[in-house]
Amino acid sequence: MSASIRLQPDLTLVVDFAGVIREASASNGVAGEALDVWVGRPWIDTVRDAERGDIARLVDHARRGGIAGIGQVAQRFPSGRVLPIEYTTVRLGNEARIVAAGKQLRAVAQLQSSLLDTQRALEQDYWKLRPVETRYRMLLNSAQDAVVTLQLRGLRIAELNPAAAQLLAGTEADAAVLQDVDLGSLLDEHDRGLLIDLVQCTRDGGLASATLRRLGGQAGPWLVRASLTPAAPDRPMLQLQIAQAESPSESAASAAAVSLADLIERFPDGFVVIDRSGRIASANPAFVEMVQEGSASALLGQPLGQWLRRPGADMTVLLANVERFGSLRLLSTTVHGALNSETEVELSAVGDRDEGPRRIAVLLRDIGRRLSRAAGDSDALGGAVAERLGRTPLRTLVEEATAAIERHYVEAALRLTAGNRTAAAQLLGLSRQSLHAKLQRYACDPEPKSTIHSDPS
Repeated sequence: MSASIRLQPDLTLVVDFAGVIREASASNGVAGEALDVWVGRPWIDTVRDAERGDIARLVDHARRGGIAGIGQVAQRFPSGRVLPIEYTTVRLGNEARIVAAGKQLRAVAQLQSSLLDTQRALEQDYWKLRPVETRYRMLLNSAQDAVVTLQLRGLRIAELNPAAAQLLAGTEADAAVLQDVDLGSLLDEHDRGLLIDLVQCTRDGGLASATLRRLGGQAGPWLVRASLTPAAPDRPMLQLQIAQAESPSESAASAAAVSLADLIERFPDGFVVIDRSGRIASANPAFVEMVQEGSASALLGQPLGQWLRRPGADMTVLLANVERFGSLRLLSTTVHGALNSETEVELSAVGDRDEGPRRIAVLLRDIGRRLSRAAGDSDALGGAVAERLGRTPLRTLVEEATAAIERHYVEAALRLTAGNRTAAAQLLGLSRQSLHAKLQRYACDPEPKSTIHSDPS
């Protein structure tokens, strides 16, 4: 008997057929309990009243069948501590005794508690993500451009917005028909090859663009921008944003102007064509070299402002002037290349029409050499200042020079922004209140100058 008790689980009890405890021992898991007080007491007195019947059944089943099934009770220890215990009872041969081996359910309870906590966290995440998904659906369905989500493996359509359904099927009502359709089956052989190349470029770089001649039953060309979207590791997704690159009449005009396009390709200054949002539709090799990118195709769909010194201010001035005057001349800025090069340039731009231009041509001329000559002129100015030394206090000289420089740049900013004080303050790195104070100090004219802009009227 003693040998069997030494191989004990968390709690081992030896009871007679009447259910009275004769021996009791515990492992380290419940050490420190004075279990000797249980000896001679009925086992049912050590559990809650609601579980007395469970203990009686365990004893009765073991007495009649030799072994009883597993029962779970809340065991009350002499110290008052209550632990969940799972018991198995076994009769000892021909002896009128039964061994009850119990193990703690604390680990099971902790696991169940962790499971419940995880389930609650998942529910909370679900309710947090639900508004985000709703906003995504609203934006997707209201987008003017066609948006298609593809399964990267097989290029089958997983999701599309109404504009994409209209483009591919001819009606928004046929969106369900396009679900799980291979997008390549809607393209001709030439465009299928372009689509495969687009997918490969997107896999390598995460973002790519291409121009397809036809989508569904509609002729293009269509500018397609592709990007990888977060998804399950075993189900990578590709999102396509599709917009019409140019109208058929513009396409015919482009074909008639092949020689002009060749000249632009050979032009030594940077030349790009952007849309009204500032994204690049085409670029010549000189601009590709200026921004130190690999090819012109890598620039398609990218915002021109990301390579300029002041992305927000420079593009705001450029787009506002073309929208208002039809053109822009001699906007000085810096182009930052992908390999950390810096090129001082002057921007000139013109829209394809005076009001509401759809395409804007931008010329970027390198003025680095001109600035070097200007540095020589500043040396001559320094000589003129030197002639006043000894006759004018240094403080007066500095104040006069600072005032002249400030006035020059304030007037230049006002001219470039057509008198828009908010845009001029952004160009100068000032607050609007500081610019207003300088305008009053120097009595600057905020009206646009005809030497910089020509009013179309």
